[in-house]
Amino acid sequence: MKIVKKILSFIPAILFVLGLTLIIYIGYSAQRGTYPKIFGYSFMVIVTDSMEPTYNIGDFITVKTQNDYEVGDVVTFYYDISGDTKPDLVSHRIESIIDGEVTLIGDNPDYEGQTQTITKEDILGKVVWKSAFIGSLFANNILQNKQFLFAIITIILLIFVIYQIIHMIKIAKTKDSD
Repeated sequence: MKIVKKILSFIPAILFVLGLTLIIYIGYSAQRGTYPKIFGYSFMVIVTDSMEPTYNIGDFITVKTQNDYEVGDVVTFYYDISGDTKPDLVSHRIESIIDGEVTLIGDNPDYEGQTQTITKEDILGKVVWKSAFIGSLFANNILQNKQFLFAIITIILLIFVIYQIIHMIKIAKTKDSD
């Protein structure tokens, strides 16, 4: 039983280190202008209506990196839409794959005939999940507000520090009583 308690006492410290590492990794990725991948997954919000009605503006999506893609898959890929030589992330459906060239099209019939042609290397991953609820949190700027995020991270870190102090006091009392 004592071994289990010792192992469990390290869990908060491990979670703290993992959380801090994740925050640093996301910041580093943002600095480089790339999307962070966590165990092969990336997370983003739909910002245009090109995939309606399948995905609406504000939907939160999860994108999974894969080795192979098929016609009909909805993928997120790098493409210079604005013509400023800076690639944007776009999510569209694969229309065809011929000799390594991938042709993509949005689901919205208002944009019928507008396709993009890329290589498989331009694909970030396949869209595997969506949530309108989580997307609404982003749309309401709750999760985009830097001060709000900083406050949440600070509160979590303070809770962790307080927990550790209480834990150390309990250990000291236990040693004193022995």
